[in-house]
Amino acid sequence: AVRWGHGKKMFVIKPSDYYDRRFLRLLQYYILLTGIPMAVIVTCVNVFVGEAELAEAPEDYEPEHWEYYKHPITRWIARTFYDSPVKDYEKMMAAIQIEKEKADIR
Repeated sequence: AVRWGHGKKMFVIKPSDYYDRRFLRLLQYYILLTGIPMAVIVTCVNVFVGEAELAEAPEDYEPEHWEYYKHPITRWIARTFYDSPVKDYEKMMAAIQIEKEKADIR
């Protein structure tokens, strides 16, 4: 007999959403773990450092390759991770010279 109901009550089997909830919780955690500090760093750089401004330079001054960028974070990335265009050019010329020497030997 079923109390307060009509008909046959069934136990409905549904797939577990434990792993879905766990994935979403971990995704939120790691996004916030990196997102909040990055937002604070970018905000502080924009508020306290600001963008670069053009100024007169001496005639004999040769700017570094990262000094052509306006934003300080972009300048830091260019200075830290990128090679200078002069170095890239020299690497390409060295590769061309090696290929030319290989072709001359053949």
